Amino acid sequence: MAKNEMKKCEACGAEIAASAKSCPNCGAKNKKPFYKRPIGIIIILIIVLGIGGAVIGGGGSDSDTSGGGTADTDAEKKIEYKAYSVEDMIKELEDNAANADEKYRDQYVEISGRLDTIDSEGNYISVLPTNDEFAIMGVQCFIKDDKQLEEVKKMKKGDKIKVKGQVTDVGEVIGYSLDIDEFVK
Repeated sequence: MAKNEMKKCEACGAEIAASAKSCPNCGAKNKKPFYKRPIGIIIILIIVLGIGGAVIGGGGSDSDTSGGGTADTDAEKKIEYKAYSVEDMIKELEDNAANADEKYRDQYVEISGRLDTIDSEGNYISVLPTNDEFAIMGVQCFIKDDKQLEEVKKMKKGDKIKVKGQVTDVGEVIGYSLDIDEFVK
């Protein structure tokens, strides 16, 4: 039989078994560290996958500026964006990720939602549903140039925003990825 691991009670400092539900000395609950609780493991996994996706995905794409002809501007004018709320996109993703992937991947969309994360390095922002203040899954929007970054610097977490761009990835764990074309005012 393995020796029972001991630890100090956070409330009174008495030695207690690490597996004890409460301290026999003071009665305080013996809490597992955050990273050992199921919700902690899920949150850490989502963060790691999000960072990994950002590193692997590489963010926004660089546009080809060679040639400078009117073909590029004509193609941009022909893009039609379909409007969606982040709530609807996340609901569809939760209901059936395969269908959501087929519907949204490579599509040009105008999304509306609540600004959450603003990356300190200026690579991306995340837009979450407006109807769920505890949501962690949404749309990671990649900033492609300094003009967009300057617009982001005027925003703050919690702002309701609209973003136009192309969906580049769909995943049931991290949500959607989008390359920003423009912010809608």
